[in-house]
Amino acid sequence: MKYAALILMCSFSCSAFAKGDYKSHCFTQPCFIEGDFDGDGMKDRAELVEADHKKGIEFTLHSGKTVVVGAGNKIGKGREDFLWMDKWELHKKETKIEKPNKKAAKPPTPKGDSLLVAQEWKSSAIIYWNGKKFDWYQLEN
Repeated sequence: MKYAALILMCSFSCSAFAKGDYKSHCFTQPCFIEGDFDGDGMKDRAELVEADHKKGIEFTLHSGKTVVVGAGNKIGKGREDFLWMDKWELHKKETKIEKPNKKAAKPPTPKGDSLLVAQEWKSSAIIYWNGKKFDWYQLEN
């Protein structure tokens, strides 16, 4: 009976991993970051994951909603593997996103905290919640 309860419990709490076969994979530090990504005032979590040898980030919102970017799921201009990423950090909502150059699109206004993802000395971007989904704003190439 104990095992049946454990299996039933896992079928509800592990469903995001079963669908895409996402596994925690700490390919850079830190392994996870907490912040209020959807702007609801509650703590959410972003964790580094991997599926089919593709790296990505799994967002677990306080509401229970789970969203994976990268790891086979496209975000921005077709990015589906974050193998290149060697740095990431929390970008607080209060911190203005600067336009990287005159030709760049207008910076977004995220609903909550964002993530700065980067390949050190090469490229960087902001991953943010736009109110409906996670989106991508390129900072440098």
